[in-house]
Amino acid sequence: MANVVDTPYFVDSRFTMGIQLADLVAGVVRQYEEAELFRNSPTDAYLSAIARYYGIIAAKTRDVVDPTGRFTWHGLHRMSERLHYFAPEEEEEDEDVL
Repeated sequence: MANVVDTPYFVDSRFTMGIQLADLVAGVVRQYEEAELFRNSPTDAYLSAIARYYGIIAAKTRDVVDPTGRFTWHGLHRMSERLHYFAPEEEEEDEDVL
């Protein structure tokens, strides 16, 4: 695919080939990260296949530099683990005023 849509497009992946591809890529990336294959060598044939597929995905991405040359958008970027989860903000209690 030459372009990626920048807005959510919610469809049933059984009927849309591009979404099936996106589901496949997302599944490979998720399993690669969960198994921490960026740190550890694969321990079985399944994880070896996941690592191989991840390598194919990474090879098909590219980094894009903004026109000023000061910022890079990475094709694949590992977020810091501290950004994975946010503590729920406590809701402010409304004071009843009579």
